Amino acid sequence: MGAPSAEFELRGASAPSVEINRLRRAMSHDPVLEVRTAGLWPASEPRCRATAGHRPAILLSATLHTAIHIPFPPRTGYARPMTQLIFPLAPPTVPIDGETRAFPVRRIYCVGRNYAAHAREMGADPAAEPPFFFMKPADAVVLGNRVPYPPDTDNLHHEVELVIAIGRGGWDVAYEQALDLVYGYAVGVDLTKRDRQNDAKAKGQPWERAKSFEASAPISPIFPAERIGHPKSGAIALAVNGETRQSGDLADLILPVPAIIARISEVWTLAPGDLIFTGTPEGVSRITRGDHITAQVEGVARIDFEMS
Repeated sequence: MGAPSAEFELRGASAPSVEINRLRRAMSHDPVLEVRTAGLWPASEPRCRATAGHRPAILLSATLHTAIHIPFPPRTGYARPMTQLIFPLAPPTVPIDGETRAFPVRRIYCVGRNYAAHAREMGADPAAEPPFFFMKPADAVVLGNRVPYPPDTDNLHHEVELVIAIGRGGWDVAYEQALDLVYGYAVGVDLTKRDRQNDAKAKGQPWERAKSFEASAPISPIFPAERIGHPKSGAIALAVNGETRQSGDLADLILPVPAIIARISEVWTLAPGDLIFTGTPEGVSRITRGDHITAQVEGVARIDFEMS
């Protein structure tokens, strides 16, 4: 993982070393979120993230006198004033099994056609067309035992997936270090408007209308990796009204978990709060209102819900 750095003079009374260390640790994800809690600014002083060339720095206050050495991912540099929001905006959250704390969701990445059999059932050649990535909005996550049937479709499909929860940030992460970023795992269902997806494919258009709608990502609680480990194999399955529709094994992932993380981080900077839906096995099919869905990943989690 790359970590270019630069020294910047921050003016005013010397900041406590514990706060400086906290800032250093924050730089693999979003420094603004960390700095907001660091307690370094007088209330009357302006707060912003500043840039020096392509490397970002943080201007803590107009009166601080101390020079610190902070590593930054070079892709994240931009100027942004830190002002009070005009209305509160809390991130969607996912429960953590056995915890009172919740996992805040920043982004949802998804892997398309990451099981060869599913790629073939969708009319693709997995030998010629490798897996690819797309996103859902954070508010796609939905919890509980009732999931609303969306408008704008007559052909809603289920896609059961192992979900990775990212707990540490990074960019251009090496395969060998990728699992260090993982906080835990869950099971999720990528709900897909197949009719809208087919329309988009025919017109060469993006898939947001088919994939990125509200409540399109039912998800179980997250189970920390320190408790369950990092699954490399195990049954992944989904049933509708007690009838098994999808059945596969994590060992059949074309891109396994470390490769998924490494590939995504080549293009986007991963950060705590990111979720990654890793792909679905064959057997995707239509569901309707009133259907009861049961999805599970062996050794990870199970989810049950009704389409309402």
